[in-house]
Amino acid sequence: MAVEELEADATEDELAAEQAGAKTTTVRGFTRKRAERQTLP
Repeated sequence: MAVEELEADATEDELAAEQAGAKTTTVRGFTRKRAERQTLP
């Protein structure tokens, strides 16, 4: 009986993980601009 409960819990956890993974979005990477020298006033 305990094995069945553990299997059911594992299945629920897998479903929750899949749903959480579906909500994520991919973000495009970027590179920072190099700081430019300031001109004298």
